[in-house]
Amino acid sequence: IALACLHLAKATDAARALALLDEAMRLFRSLPALEHWNIAKVYTWQGRWHGVVGEFDEAGRCLRDALALFEESGRGFDEAQVLDDLGDLALRAGDVVNAADWYRKALAIYQAYGFLFYAVLDENRLAALT
Repeated sequence: IALACLHLAKATDAARALALLDEAMRLFRSLPALEHWNIAKVYTWQGRWHGVVGEFDEAGRCLRDALALFEESGRGFDEAQVLDDLGDLALRAGDVVNAADWYRKALAIYQAYGFLFYAVLDENRLAALT
């Protein structure tokens, strides 16, 4: 059920998505063995949706929580995705310097893991900032 809530939250409106993500988080945390990667994915999507509704502080908190979990679990692609989300959030706030820093960190991971399509996207993001 937790996975269903997580995935349904990707395809609905912000208010419903945030409620589903709260439920997914509650369910994942109730499991006997914590699934840190799924908790991190919930944080990621909470951050994205909080950003959509203009709750930028909460979005940043959720994304940083996701980043910490992905970093310690060695899930490079997911880590880079969250770095991109943090860059997008910084850019929305008009913070070009931090946005570029987040994008550069994501780019390094994409290149290291061979995710060249995503590396090109970040190269384009960085070029657009100059």
